[in-house]
Amino acid sequence: MIEILYALLLIPLALLIEGIRRKAVARMHNRVGPPFLQPFYDIMKLISKKEFSRKNLVFNLVPYLALLCSLAMLLFIPFAIIGFDYDFLVFGYLFILQDTFYIFGAVSSRSPFAMFASVRELLLMLGYEITFLIVLSLFFYGTGAMSFQEFAAEFAFLKLPLVSLFLLFTGFVILRITPYDVMVAEPEISAGFFSEYSGASLAVLEIAEFIKDFIIYMLFGFLLFGPGYALLLSPVFMLFYMVMLTSSPRYSTVATVKTFLFLALLAFLDVFVVI
Repeated sequence: MIEILYALLLIPLALLIEGIRRKAVARMHNRVGPPFLQPFYDIMKLISKKEFSRKNLVFNLVPYLALLCSLAMLLFIPFAIIGFDYDFLVFGYLFILQDTFYIFGAVSSRSPFAMFASVRELLLMLGYEITFLIVLSLFFYGTGAMSFQEFAAEFAFLKLPLVSLFLLFTGFVILRITPYDVMVAEPEISAGFFSEYSGASLAVLEIAEFIKDFIIYMLFGFLLFGPGYALLLSPVFMLFYMVMLTSSPRYSTVATVKTFLFLALLAFLDVFVVI
């Protein structure tokens, strides 16, 4: 019960981490930036706004299904509230399912901006989600754990350096870091998946995305350094990727996809190295 309360407290913490992220990016751009609590202000303002469009049932359900996926992942990271053999695969599927719901919402909206974003996301999914699942499995196999509750290895990156490198590379596309932000590139496709959402629905989508990003930061600390470092090192990984965001150029979509297909192949070959 206490672990569940702690997990619920991570939701406002995820919004605070997003506020810190925005402030950090602004300072790297030599701007003042928004206040740290800006995500809270944004969510409250969106909830108070009227929704302009109600497309169809799928479009309306997607925000809440995406949020449900994010909340379900909090059952595994960082406190491992529930545990069973191969639960890390369920975690990976929940992660993929959340992105899939975004695509469903984009397609059902029939917005050209959202449609372009969904096509680009599908192209990237061919590479990075395969890589993510393989790398996630290799960490557990390489440390002899069968679930998040059994995972107790500290500084696993010393034992699995190549797998750790693939994990960090996968973080670039998971967190939409340039050049892997083609599905949300604002100058090209507006707000991407969320183009047609407004009001409370958009607020729910934003919360789901903030939680997912926070979970990824904690996952990297969990796998690379150990369960005790998951929450502590999450701001460090956030700042690392923000430095990459502000210093990386954007490439073509095709080049981006080819890079992650290559990484997926290397991750597959690394299975035999770990075995």
